[in-house]
Amino acid sequence: GIDIALWDIAGKHHGKPIYQLLGGAFRKKLRAYASILFGKDGAETCQIGKKWVDRGFTAVKFGWAPMGRSEELDLELVEGARRGVGPGNDVCIDAGCCWDTITAVRRAQQFEEYKILWLEEPLDQDNIDGYRRLTSASRIPIAAGEGECGRHAWRDLIERGGIHVAQVDIARNGFTEAVRIADLAEDRGLRVVNHFYTTGINLAAGLHWLVTRPSAFIFEYCVEETPIRWDVTKQRMEIDAEGCVHVPEGPGLGVDLNEDAIDRMRVR
Repeated sequence: GIDIALWDIAGKHHGKPIYQLLGGAFRKKLRAYASILFGKDGAETCQIGKKWVDRGFTAVKFGWAPMGRSEELDLELVEGARRGVGPGNDVCIDAGCCWDTITAVRRAQQFEEYKILWLEEPLDQDNIDGYRRLTSASRIPIAAGEGECGRHAWRDLIERGGIHVAQVDIARNGFTEAVRIADLAEDRGLRVVNHFYTTGINLAAGLHWLVTRPSAFIFEYCVEETPIRWDVTKQRMEIDAEGCVHVPEGPGLGVDLNEDAIDRMRVR
């Protein structure tokens, strides 16, 4: 948080958006995927997928419980996700660290027919040897890293774990370290994406960082309908007609805090 704030101060001092201070943008907008939880079963998950495609998204990620309760339900959830999002859009699956290594390898094989964009965090975050076995066997890209802090922790996941997509959370790492992590990942042929599931501050920070990365191809856009997600900043940064989200152009982060909303949510 301190690192993010310092970059925001620097941007405001120089009158430039943070992405310019980071070296400039490869693009000014990124295709966004709606990030949301699974429904209770395949049918409910299907309806959730349809809802967000109807609202303009071309990709949806479903995550966490009840994934992992049984093989039958796991397959039902993914089938429902694919059916709801439709054949012309992308599906990502976040397993929420729910399987052992052998089960994860099996699920990666079983999910192939649904043509998912990536399988996210199927294993415990510290199971580096398991990630190596899984990434060597899976024909679906494996994404991970939202819980990692700092380039030294990331090195093991990248070099030993062999993941394909590095999900960097700016709120955990800050801009300074996120740049170093992305350099490490891209030098080894990985793609980098953001991890984001909270406030507009983190959304803006993720955009400023990710548009400066040559491997960036999609942006996590949390659609959870809660005040902490939508009301912390005055700007909402909605997706456009093409399902893309634009990086803020104002100085620093390019967003203003909604002090009244923050005061209402503050724990005293």
